[in-house]
Amino acid sequence: MFINMTHKIAILIASHIGYKGQLNFFNKCLYSLINQTEHADIYASVSCESMFEKSLYENILTKYGEVKFLISNQRKTQFQHYHNILVYLLSLPSGIQHDFFMFIDDDDTYNANRVKIFTQKIYMAKRLYGFQNIKCYANIYRDEPEEFVRYCIHPDLLNDFFTKINKYDFIEKSYLCDCVFREYLSRLKNKYEFDEGIITYNYRHHTKSVCAV
Repeated sequence: MFINMTHKIAILIASHIGYKGQLNFFNKCLYSLINQTEHADIYASVSCESMFEKSLYENILTKYGEVKFLISNQRKTQFQHYHNILVYLLSLPSGIQHDFFMFIDDDDTYNANRVKIFTQKIYMAKRLYGFQNIKCYANIYRDEPEEFVRYCIHPDLLNDFFTKINKYDFIEKSYLCDCVFREYLSRLKNKYEFDEGIITYNYRHHTKSVCAV
């Protein structure tokens, strides 16, 4: 019997390029995403406060036509960017058509097989927990704290997070909102944790990387 393990994945990126040196990292990030061995849609919310910053993005926008860029003229925090993407997807006539969201910082990269491997893990989690509220979390280095980029979650969970913090608007505006989101994820049920065996998420600032889904 044929079993369809394909799920529609969206990768969410938050980006603010303030100086030219950052552009190279963002370029490597996007290149790693469009060259996945299994397709994922890519959404990047970027902010440009000056003509100089806009000029830095021009080549990127032209080079990566596969990426949906959402451009803002005001500087946004990381989670204001994620909220921006979520609002855009919810506003589409068809609504959100993706089964899961993945995350990446704009100066990190994915291993080429990351989406493919994690699609297989999602299928396993679906069989264990059902579909709606799956959150997968892969961890090779168990002595390190969890980070939200290690998770792959159903879109409803991201929407629920922003709904919960809506009355505390200072949270989304804070550069520590990622810590709140990490805590939110860690408290949810139906957590499917696994050792992937190889590193598929490459941190620019880490010599020891972890896997995330």
